Amino acid sequence: MIGIGIIGFGTVGTGTYKILSEHSSLIRARTGLDLQVVKVADIDLERPRVAGVDPAILTREASEVIKHKDVHIVVELMGGIEPARTFISEALKGRKWGVTANKALLAEKGDELFKVALTKGCEIGFEASVCG
Repeated sequence: MIGIGIIGFGTVGTGTYKILSEHSSLIRARTGLDLQVVKVADIDLERPRVAGVDPAILTREASEVIKHKDVHIVVELMGGIEPARTFISEALKGRKWGVTANKALLAEKGDELFKVALTKGCEIGFEASVCG
C-alpha cells in the first residue's frame, strides 16, 4: 500500500480524492500499485465533503499529513507560495515524495524544492501544473 496525504481539500483536492478512491481498483489493475488516501488536511472542516470521506482522515493540521507514518506521498493542492513551500519542503526532508499542481510555487521556489528532493532521494510530481 502506498499512502497518499492531501493538503488542500477544495475543488482540486476533492477531485483528486474522488479519482483515487473511485478508481483504486482500475489503478491497481493497470499499475500494480495500491494507492490509498490516508490523511487529508484542510482549514475548513465544516464545509460539506465528498460523499464517502471518512471524517477520521480529516484534519486542520498539515503537519499531521506530513508526519503520518502511513503517508508516503504528500500532495499539495492548496495553492500560493507559503505555506505550500514549507509543507512540500518538510515532506521532502522527511523522505516523502511530493506532488503539486501549484504553478506559482514551482515558478518561484521550484529550484529550491528540486534541490531538497535530490538530496533526500525523493521526487516531485508536477504534471498537473503543466498547461494548467
